[in-house]
Amino acid sequence: MPQALPYIAAAATIYSAFRPQPRVELPPPPPTLTLEEARQQAEALLNPLYNEQLQETLRQVQLANIRRGFFGQAPGAELSQRAAADIESRRAQNIAQLASQLQGMTWEQAAQHAQLALQNARMAATNPLERLASFTNAM
Repeated sequence: MPQALPYIAAAATIYSAFRPQPRVELPPPPPTLTLEEARQQAEALLNPLYNEQLQETLRQVQLANIRRGFFGQAPGAELSQRAAADIESRRAQNIAQLASQLQGMTWEQAAQHAQLALQNARMAATNPLERLASFTNAM
């Protein structure tokens, strides 16, 4: 009888290998964001922040122009245009960057990531006046 044990074990292994396995149906993966959906979500999140920053920066530039005597003159208008162009450039860059990060994430993951990005953007935009002051002093 002890000589039969290896044969019994081999037969059990062969049987289990060829026995039909029960099919396990995996649930479909959760839907992910497309690039367009990610861009729309990034715009909805960042546009209000950059609109506020743009308005505040232009107001500060206008006050600085009045103090310097450039109000209504070409140098003052150029400073305003440069500041606005800089903010618009950063807006477009950050929206594209956030959208590419959100693409392929589930809605829940994207919402969490977007909140972190919004906090980071707010922290980065807390003191744009120092940047503007260094820019206007250089001129």
